[in-house]
Amino acid sequence: AHEDSHGHPHPQGHAEAQAAMATLYSDGKISGQTAQESAQWARSAAESGNAEAAYRYGVACLEGKGVKKDAHEAGRWFRAAADNGHAGAQGRLAILYLEGNGVTQDYVLGHMWANLGSAGGDDAAAKARDRLTSLMTREQVAQAQDLVRAWKPK
Repeated sequence: AHEDSHGHPHPQGHAEAQAAMATLYSDGKISGQTAQESAQWARSAAESGNAEAAYRYGVACLEGKGVKKDAHEAGRWFRAAADNGHAGAQGRLAILYLEGNGVTQDYVLGHMWANLGSAGGDDAAAKARDRLTSLMTREQVAQAQDLVRAWKPK
């Protein structure tokens, strides 16, 4: 029962193939695709540890594309991808912490993730970091910077 509406089997344990299928579906490269099928492929790959797929599934959860809209669930998948060094997920997670959307609002953690995402080239993370900095005390910024120095990808 692990197949999409076109009969393509979900290759259990093959995160790269699952992530590729999610990308093909979400980019419209497979005709008749649905957001739900893209989300299913992304989740399968995310569950196998693929950071890009965890990010894509987090976006699907945040936007309600193919799955129920759920910021808490989005935060969980962004965290999984962020922990593996995915800059886009780090930026999205920073914004969730900034806004208190799906996670408990925490400027220090938000700043940490924004710093990491910005260092990885994510523009949204850089903007979130600047916004957070304007809302934080010097001590909070220093605490966030300490967390960045201590952070290691999983």
